[in-house]
Amino acid sequence: MLKDNDVFYSRSDLRMFIDKCKRDALSKLLSAFSDIDETTGGQDYILHAAAKLKVYPLNAEQLIKDYPELVEHKYPEDSPNGSLPLHLAAAAVGSDDHVDRVKVILRAYPDAIKLVNEHQLLPMQIALIHGADYDVMKLLIDAYQPALEYPFFPSSDNIPTQFLPLIGMLPFHIACCRNYSLEVIFKLLVESPDTLRSTNCSDELTASLEKLTM
Repeated sequence: MLKDNDVFYSRSDLRMFIDKCKRDALSKLLSAFSDIDETTGGQDYILHAAAKLKVYPLNAEQLIKDYPELVEHKYPEDSPNGSLPLHLAAAAVGSDDHVDRVKVILRAYPDAIKLVNEHQLLPMQIALIHGADYDVMKLLIDAYQPALEYPFFPSSDNIPTQFLPLIGMLPFHIACCRNYSLEVIFKLLVESPDTLRSTNCSDELTASLEKLTM
């Protein structure tokens, strides 16, 4: 932090101070990410940390400028389909700037919208099951509409219990079962009307659809 009595005698002094602040900020960001995910990947995961910890979109954009190659970096590295920063950004719901942060990361690596993570889930599916707002859902749907035809089939055996009834469902069915806003449900239905004809054995899905049509 800059103190009242700090004096800079040259531009080099100022640059050294800025670089030090930057290193300190990155260290704290990576440390917080390690505490959550128990990873020791170091600077390679700086964009993953920024996405998961919900840094301001402008800060995320600056990090991408500083480390452009990391937008394609996967976590964990030993997984053939590890999570990209976009996957973590899609899941990091609960902030007013969520859509702006997702937009920044998506713009930096557009092809990420088509790639699954280590659990075989697309960014749109991840955002949906985590309860993303309409603006985020619209952004991800418009970026890759084929995702609407992907059923929820996570590969991991350790998925949260509340997601188990959703296995096999299409995005529209999931939105109905989880009491999403009518905006999200309508967007999913308009973009993929054939989902109404698809069958699903879930009693929860049937009950939810009956409520919507009453």
